[in-house]
Amino acid sequence: MTSGWVNWCTGDHGSHKYEFWQDAVRSSVIEADLSVESQESFDGTMFSQTASDVRLVNFSCGPHIIRRTGAQARRHGRDGLMVSLQCAGQAALTQRDTTQIIAPGEFGVLNAGASFEVMFPADTKRRLLLLPDHLFGPTAFPVKCLDQPAKIASDSPFAPLLAQTILLLTNVDGSLGERVKATLISTVVELIAAQFHSTEGMATASKSSAELSFHSLKRYVDLHITNPDLSPATAAAASKISVRTLHRLFARYLEMGFESYVVEARLKLTFAALQAARVRTVSEAAYACGFNNVSHFTKRFSERFGVSPIHVLKGQAPERCD
Repeated sequence: MTSGWVNWCTGDHGSHKYEFWQDAVRSSVIEADLSVESQESFDGTMFSQTASDVRLVNFSCGPHIIRRTGAQARRHGRDGLMVSLQCAGQAALTQRDTTQIIAPGEFGVLNAGASFEVMFPADTKRRLLLLPDHLFGPTAFPVKCLDQPAKIASDSPFAPLLAQTILLLTNVDGSLGERVKATLISTVVELIAAQFHSTEGMATASKSSAELSFHSLKRYVDLHITNPDLSPATAAAASKISVRTLHRLFARYLEMGFESYVVEARLKLTFAALQAARVRTVSEAAYACGFNNVSHFTKRFSERFGVSPIHVLKGQAPERCD
Protein backbone atom coordinates (compact mmCIF):
# COMPACT_ATOMS: atom_id res chain seq x y z
CA MET A 1 0.00 0.00 0.00
CA THR A 2 1.39 3.42 -1.04
CA SER A 3 -0.07 6.63 0.41
CA GLY A 4 -3.51 5.06 0.80
CA TRP A 5 -3.37 3.21 -2.51
CA VAL A 6 -4.26 -0.48 -2.68
CA ASN A 7 -1.96 -2.30 -5.11
CA TRP A 8 -2.98 -5.27 -7.24
CA CYS A 9 -0.26 -7.07 -9.22
CA THR A 10 -0.60 -10.31 -11.17
CA GLY A 11 3.13 -11.06 -10.92
CA ASP A 12 2.71 -12.59 -7.46
CA HIS A 13 -0.07 -15.01 -8.37
CA GLY A 14 1.35 -17.43 -10.94
CA SER A 15 -1.27 -19.61 -12.62
CA HIS A 16 -4.06 -17.85 -10.73
CA LYS A 17 -3.26 -14.38 -12.01
CA TYR A 18 -6.28 -14.24 -14.37
CA GLU A 19 -8.72 -14.95 -11.53
CA PHE A 20 -6.79 -12.52 -9.34
CA TRP A 21 -7.11 -9.75 -11.93
CA GLN A 22 -10.84 -10.34 -12.30
CA ASP A 23 -11.19 -9.99 -8.53
CA ALA A 24 -9.13 -6.81 -8.73
CA VAL A 25 -11.41 -5.30 -11.35
CA ARG A 26 -14.52 -6.16 -9.36
CA SER A 27 -13.08 -4.91 -6.09
CA SER A 28 -11.25 -1.81 -7.30
CA VAL A 29 -13.19 -0.64 -10.34
CA ILE A 30 -16.66 -2.04 -11.00
CA GLU A 31 -18.63 -5.29 -11.03
CA ALA A 32 -17.97 -6.75 -14.48
CA ASP A 33 -16.68 -9.82 -16.30
CA LEU A 34 -13.21 -10.17 -17.79
CA SER A 35 -12.09 -12.09 -20.87
CA VAL A 36 -8.60 -12.49 -22.35
CA GLU A 37 -7.15 -14.42 -25.27
CA SER A 38 -4.46 -16.04 -23.16
CA GLN A 39 -4.75 -16.35 -19.39
CA GLU A 40 -1.14 -17.52 -19.11
CA SER A 41 0.44 -14.49 -20.80
CA PHE A 42 -1.82 -11.85 -19.26
CA ASP A 43 -0.24 -9.44 -16.76
CA GLY A 44 -1.42 -6.31 -15.04
CA THR A 45 -0.78 -3.84 -12.24
CA MET A 46 -3.45 -1.68 -10.62
CA PHE A 47 -3.59 0.93 -7.88
CA SER A 48 -6.89 2.13 -6.46
CA GLN A 49 -8.32 4.19 -3.63
CA THR A 50 -11.54 6.04 -2.78
CA ALA A 51 -11.63 9.75 -2.01
CA SER A 52 -14.77 11.85 -1.47
CA ASP A 53 -16.90 8.89 -2.67
CA VAL A 54 -14.92 8.80 -5.94
CA ARG A 55 -13.02 5.72 -7.05
CA LEU A 56 -9.53 6.58 -8.31
CA VAL A 57 -7.74 3.97 -10.43
CA ASN A 58 -4.34 3.80 -12.11
CA PHE A 59 -3.61 0.64 -14.08
CA SER A 60 -1.55 -0.91 -16.85
CA CYS A 61 -2.18 -4.36 -18.29
CA GLY A 62 -2.27 -6.58 -21.36
CA PRO A 63 -5.05 -6.96 -23.94
CA HIS A 64 -8.44 -7.89 -22.50
CA ILE A 65 -12.16 -7.11 -22.58
CA ILE A 66 -14.34 -5.90 -19.72
CA ARG A 67 -18.10 -6.53 -20.00
CA ARG A 68 -20.70 -5.22 -17.57
CA THR A 69 -24.07 -6.87 -18.03
CA GLY A 70 -27.45 -5.33 -17.40
CA ALA A 71 -27.96 -7.74 -14.50
CA GLN A 72 -24.68 -6.63 -12.92
CA ALA A 73 -25.61 -2.99 -13.37
CA ARG A 74 -28.97 -3.54 -11.67
CA ARG A 75 -27.54 -5.72 -8.91
CA HIS A 76 -24.46 -3.65 -8.15
CA GLY A 77 -25.65 -0.31 -9.46
CA ARG A 78 -23.35 2.64 -9.03
CA ASP A 79 -24.98 5.47 -10.93
CA GLY A 80 -22.53 7.98 -12.27
CA LEU A 81 -19.82 8.46 -14.85
CA MET A 82 -16.75 6.43 -15.60
CA VAL A 83 -14.20 8.96 -16.87
CA SER A 84 -10.92 7.62 -18.21
CA LEU A 85 -7.73 9.15 -19.56
CA GLN A 86 -6.02 6.88 -22.07
CA CYS A 87 -2.27 7.11 -21.49
CA ALA A 88 -1.05 4.31 -23.77
CA GLY A 89 -2.73 1.91 -26.15
CA GLN A 90 -6.30 2.21 -27.38
CA ALA A 91 -9.67 1.46 -25.82
CA ALA A 92 -12.96 0.69 -27.58
CA LEU A 93 -15.94 1.76 -25.47
CA THR A 94 -19.31 0.27 -26.42
CA GLN A 95 -22.70 1.05 -24.93
CA ARG A 96 -26.14 0.63 -26.53
CA ASP A 97 -24.63 -0.49 -29.87
CA THR A 98 -22.46 2.63 -30.15
CA THR A 99 -18.64 2.42 -30.02
CA GLN A 100 -16.04 5.11 -29.39
CA ILE A 101 -12.34 4.50 -30.03
CA ILE A 102 -10.23 6.26 -27.41
CA ALA A 103 -6.62 6.99 -28.41
CA PRO A 104 -3.76 8.07 -26.12
CA GLY A 105 -4.36 11.56 -24.79
CA GLU A 106 -8.14 11.25 -25.20
CA PHE A 107 -10.84 10.75 -22.60
CA GLY A 108 -13.66 8.21 -22.58
CA VAL A 109 -16.92 8.72 -20.73
CA LEU A 110 -19.42 5.96 -19.91
CA ASN A 111 -22.60 5.70 -17.89
CA ALA A 112 -21.40 3.42 -15.08
CA GLY A 113 -24.96 2.59 -14.06
CA ALA A 114 -25.70 0.68 -17.28
CA SER A 115 -24.26 -2.25 -19.21
CA PHE A 116 -21.19 -1.63 -21.37
CA GLU A 117 -18.11 -3.21 -22.91
CA VAL A 118 -14.55 -1.91 -22.94
CA MET A 119 -12.01 -3.64 -25.18
CA PHE A 120 -8.25 -3.15 -24.97
CA PRO A 121 -6.76 -4.69 -28.14
CA ALA A 122 -3.14 -4.21 -27.00
CA ASP A 123 -1.16 -3.29 -23.88
CA THR A 124 -2.77 -0.33 -22.22
CA LYS A 125 -2.15 2.31 -19.55
CA ARG A 126 -5.11 4.15 -18.16
CA ARG A 127 -6.21 6.53 -15.42
CA LEU A 128 -9.80 6.20 -14.29
CA LEU A 129 -12.33 8.02 -12.11
CA LEU A 130 -15.77 6.74 -11.10
CA LEU A 131 -17.85 9.83 -10.32
CA PRO A 132 -21.22 9.28 -8.58
CA ASP A 133 -24.02 11.30 -10.14
CA HIS A 134 -24.82 13.22 -6.95
CA LEU A 135 -21.58 15.16 -7.44
CA PHE A 136 -23.07 16.82 -10.51
CA GLY A 137 -26.00 18.28 -8.57
CA PRO A 138 -29.69 18.34 -9.50
CA THR A 139 -29.38 21.00 -12.20
CA ALA A 140 -26.01 20.12 -13.72
CA PHE A 141 -25.21 17.59 -16.42
CA PRO A 142 -27.87 14.83 -16.25
CA VAL A 143 -25.63 11.78 -15.83
CA LYS A 144 -28.41 9.21 -16.14
CA CYS A 145 -29.36 10.57 -19.57
CA LEU A 146 -26.06 9.44 -21.07
CA ASP A 147 -26.85 6.19 -22.86
CA GLN A 148 -23.87 5.88 -25.20
CA PRO A 149 -20.11 6.33 -24.85
CA ALA A 150 -18.67 9.78 -25.35
CA LYS A 151 -15.17 10.99 -26.14
CA ILE A 152 -13.32 14.14 -25.22
CA ALA A 153 -10.62 14.71 -27.81
CA SER A 154 -7.13 15.82 -26.86
CA ASP A 155 -7.65 19.14 -28.71
CA SER A 156 -10.69 20.07 -26.62
CA PRO A 157 -10.18 23.36 -24.76
CA PHE A 158 -10.88 21.51 -21.51
CA ALA A 159 -8.51 18.61 -22.23
CA PRO A 160 -5.18 19.99 -20.89
CA LEU A 161 -6.59 20.95 -17.49
CA LEU A 162 -8.70 17.80 -17.27
CA ALA A 163 -5.67 15.62 -18.04
CA GLN A 164 -3.48 17.40 -15.50
CA THR A 165 -6.14 17.10 -12.80
CA ILE A 166 -6.78 13.40 -13.42
CA LEU A 167 -3.04 12.67 -13.48
CA LEU A 168 -2.60 14.44 -10.14
CA LEU A 169 -5.49 12.54 -8.57
CA THR A 170 -4.23 9.16 -9.77
CA ASN A 171 -0.50 9.68 -9.17
CA VAL A 172 0.42 6.87 -6.77
CA ASP A 173 3.65 8.61 -5.78
CA GLY A 174 1.84 11.77 -4.72
CA SER A 175 0.79 12.71 -1.21
CA LEU A 176 -2.30 14.85 -1.68
CA GLY A 177 -4.37 15.79 1.35
CA GLU A 178 -8.06 15.00 1.49
CA ARG A 179 -9.01 18.64 1.01
CA VAL A 180 -6.82 18.91 -2.09
CA LYS A 181 -8.31 15.72 -3.50
CA ALA A 182 -11.81 17.03 -2.94
CA THR A 183 -10.91 20.27 -4.74
CA LEU A 184 -9.41 18.40 -7.69
CA ILE A 185 -12.44 16.12 -7.91
CA SER A 186 -14.72 19.17 -7.99
CA THR A 187 -12.58 20.52 -10.82
CA VAL A 188 -13.03 17.31 -12.81
CA VAL A 189 -16.80 17.42 -12.28
CA GLU A 190 -17.00 21.04 -13.42
CA LEU A 191 -14.85 20.37 -16.49
CA ILE A 192 -16.91 17.33 -17.52
CA ALA A 193 -20.17 19.23 -17.07
CA ALA A 194 -18.80 22.18 -19.03
CA GLN A 195 -17.58 19.91 -21.83
CA PHE A 196 -20.96 18.22 -22.22
CA HIS A 197 -22.85 21.48 -22.19
CA SER A 198 -20.51 23.24 -24.60
CA THR A 199 -20.00 20.51 -27.21
CA GLU A 200 -22.92 20.03 -29.56
CA GLY A 201 -22.03 16.43 -30.38
CA MET A 202 -21.79 15.41 -26.75
CA ALA A 203 -24.78 17.48 -25.72
CA THR A 204 -26.98 15.34 -27.94
CA ALA A 205 -26.26 12.45 -25.59
CA SER A 206 -27.93 14.42 -22.84
CA LYS A 207 -31.59 13.80 -23.50
CA SER A 208 -34.63 15.68 -22.32
CA SER A 209 -36.63 14.21 -19.49
CA ALA A 210 -39.41 13.29 -21.94
CA GLU A 211 -37.04 11.41 -24.20
CA LEU A 212 -35.47 9.69 -21.22
CA SER A 213 -38.95 8.64 -20.05
CA PHE A 214 -39.73 7.26 -23.48
CA HIS A 215 -36.53 5.21 -23.68
CA SER A 216 -37.25 3.75 -20.26
CA LEU A 217 -40.83 2.99 -21.31
CA LYS A 218 -39.83 1.41 -24.62
CA ARG A 219 -37.15 -0.69 -22.93
CA TYR A 220 -39.81 -2.08 -20.58
CA VAL A 221 -42.20 -2.81 -23.46
CA ASP A 222 -39.49 -4.52 -25.51
CA LEU A 223 -38.48 -6.71 -22.57
CA HIS A 224 -42.10 -7.79 -21.98
CA ILE A 225 -43.29 -7.91 -25.58
CA THR A 226 -44.12 -11.64 -25.40
CA ASN A 227 -46.15 -11.27 -22.20
CA PRO A 228 -49.85 -11.45 -23.15
CA ASP A 229 -50.68 -9.31 -20.10
CA LEU A 230 -48.63 -6.38 -21.41
CA SER A 231 -50.91 -3.36 -21.66
CA PRO A 232 -50.74 0.44 -21.56
CA ALA A 233 -51.68 0.31 -17.88
CA THR A 234 -48.99 -2.20 -16.86
CA ALA A 235 -46.29 -0.48 -18.93
CA ALA A 236 -47.22 2.96 -17.62
CA ALA A 237 -47.23 1.76 -14.02
CA ALA A 238 -43.83 0.09 -14.42
CA SER A 239 -42.40 3.27 -15.98
CA LYS A 240 -44.02 5.48 -13.32
CA ILE A 241 -45.97 7.58 -15.81
CA SER A 242 -49.67 7.97 -16.57
CA VAL A 243 -51.39 6.04 -19.36
CA ARG A 244 -52.11 9.36 -21.04
CA THR A 245 -48.40 10.20 -21.00
CA LEU A 246 -47.61 6.75 -22.39
CA HIS A 247 -49.81 7.33 -25.43
CA ARG A 248 -48.39 10.83 -25.89
CA LEU A 249 -44.79 9.52 -25.82
CA PHE A 250 -45.49 6.79 -28.39
CA ALA A 251 -47.17 9.31 -30.68
CA ARG A 252 -44.31 11.78 -30.30
CA TYR A 253 -41.31 9.49 -30.68
CA LEU A 254 -42.62 6.62 -32.82
CA GLU A 255 -45.56 8.30 -34.55
CA MET A 256 -47.65 5.23 -33.85
CA GLY A 257 -49.87 3.92 -31.07
CA PHE A 258 -48.90 1.56 -28.30
CA GLU A 259 -51.04 -1.30 -29.64
CA SER A 260 -49.70 -0.90 -33.17
CA TYR A 261 -46.12 -1.06 -31.91
CA VAL A 262 -46.75 -4.15 -29.78
CA VAL A 263 -48.64 -6.02 -32.52
CA GLU A 264 -45.98 -5.21 -35.13
CA ALA A 265 -43.18 -6.37 -32.83
CA ARG A 266 -45.01 -9.60 -32.01
CA LEU A 267 -45.79 -10.29 -35.67
CA LYS A 268 -42.11 -9.96 -36.57
CA LEU A 269 -41.16 -12.28 -33.73
CA THR A 270 -43.62 -14.93 -34.89
CA PHE A 271 -42.43 -14.60 -38.50
CA ALA A 272 -38.85 -15.22 -37.38
CA ALA A 273 -39.85 -18.15 -35.16
CA LEU A 274 -41.91 -19.79 -37.92
CA GLN A 275 -39.29 -19.22 -40.59
CA ALA A 276 -36.52 -20.69 -38.43
CA ALA A 277 -38.78 -23.63 -37.48
CA ARG A 278 -38.21 -22.94 -33.78
CA VAL A 279 -41.84 -23.96 -33.19
CA ARG A 280 -43.86 -26.96 -34.29
CA THR A 281 -47.22 -25.28 -34.92
CA VAL A 282 -48.71 -21.89 -35.71
CA SER A 283 -50.51 -21.91 -32.38
CA GLU A 284 -47.25 -22.48 -30.51
CA ALA A 285 -45.68 -19.51 -32.28
CA ALA A 286 -48.65 -17.26 -31.58
CA TYR A 287 -48.81 -18.05 -27.88
CA ALA A 288 -45.02 -17.88 -27.44
CA CYS A 289 -44.93 -14.36 -28.90
CA GLY A 290 -47.73 -12.90 -26.80
CA PHE A 291 -50.90 -13.49 -28.83
CA ASN A 292 -53.79 -15.15 -27.01
CA ASN A 293 -56.18 -15.57 -29.94
CA VAL A 294 -54.88 -17.73 -32.78
CA SER A 295 -57.55 -16.83 -35.33
CA HIS A 296 -57.04 -13.12 -34.71
CA PHE A 297 -53.27 -13.63 -34.95
CA THR A 298 -53.59 -15.51 -38.26
CA LYS A 299 -55.70 -12.72 -39.76
CA ARG A 300 -53.28 -9.98 -38.65
CA PHE A 301 -50.26 -12.02 -39.78
CA SER A 302 -51.68 -12.64 -43.26
CA GLU A 303 -52.62 -8.98 -43.66
CA ARG A 304 -49.17 -7.84 -42.58
CA PHE A 305 -47.01 -10.21 -44.63
CA GLY A 306 -49.28 -11.26 -47.46
CA VAL A 307 -48.82 -14.92 -46.62
CA SER A 308 -50.37 -17.22 -44.02
CA PRO A 309 -48.29 -18.31 -41.02
CA ILE A 310 -48.62 -21.99 -41.98
CA HIS A 311 -46.93 -21.26 -45.32
CA VAL A 312 -44.05 -19.57 -43.50
CA LEU A 313 -43.69 -22.58 -41.22
CA LYS A 314 -43.56 -24.85 -44.29
CA GLY A 315 -40.88 -22.72 -45.91
CA GLN A 316 -43.20 -21.18 -48.51
CA ALA A 317 -42.58 -17.53 -47.68
CA PRO A 318 -40.24 -14.62 -48.52
CA GLU A 319 -36.91 -14.56 -46.71
CA ARG A 320 -37.51 -11.19 -45.05
CA CYS A 321 -40.41 -9.83 -43.06
CA ASP A 322 -39.61 -6.11 -43.36
